[in-house]
Amino acid sequence: MEQFCSCGGRTNLVDDEIVCSKCGTVIERVSINTPIAPSYQNYDEQKKKTPKKPPTEEEKRISYLVQKDKREEKKDHVKITSILHIEKFCQRLNLPKYVSDTASEIFDDYRKYILKGRNNDEFFTSCIFLACRHHNLSRTLDEFTQESDIPKNKLSKMINLIKKTSYEEKGVYQFEQKIPSPELFLSKFSNHFNLTVKMVHKVKEILARVEKSKDYEGKSPKILLGAAIFLAMNQREQKLDEIAREIGCSTTALKKRVDEMQKFF
Repeated sequence: MEQFCSCGGRTNLVDDEIVCSKCGTVIERVSINTPIAPSYQNYDEQKKKTPKKPPTEEEKRISYLVQKDKREEKKDHVKITSILHIEKFCQRLNLPKYVSDTASEIFDDYRKYILKGRNNDEFFTSCIFLACRHHNLSRTLDEFTQESDIPKNKLSKMINLIKKTSYEEKGVYQFEQKIPSPELFLSKFSNHFNLTVKMVHKVKEILARVEKSKDYEGKSPKILLGAAIFLAMNQREQKLDEIAREIGCSTTALKKRVDEMQKFF
């Protein structure tokens, strides 16, 4: 029913108030019951109480494929980064490209067996060292430890692990467990000590006799070479401690080997 104000004006409902359209007097306030919106807290509680539907087989398959792609992407990133490190490391040591190619192949061949949970730098540096051995290049472990700042014992441990794995997993590259021949390092040290052709021949002769003896199996090839050089130089032209310092061993160890090898001279 239409209401009128005392001034004779018509009334209108504005929000929750009845107001005179003529004088603006509020005739009456009306309480309108409006539904109260549920609080976010109640909504969250209801959501927690709602049981989560188990994923369908299709959802499981999609989730597996997504995770697999992420793992493969991470592996590819590690591989590419390591190959770049291998190439740069080989350049610093002035190694030919075929060595870095072989080291990259060794890395790719054995990384699935070795790399997980281990130091990546130690692994790829060891791969380069084994690539040098594969191509019969006379590079010592000391050169790699100095260039990489990796402790010698850790690098040696990683190299032995790769060798062991090559036998167990039958990778593309098979590494022999035997110690390399001392002659492998002869060309490098002969240049440093300025050995004549006659002296080099004498060193080879001594080493040939040493290698026939079972008493020297497993001995350090560098110390054997150092002793042979010392003996071939008639023990006068070069001091014992200088040879020991150059090949990376103690003077005591070198002198002991010299005394033992006197019978071959």
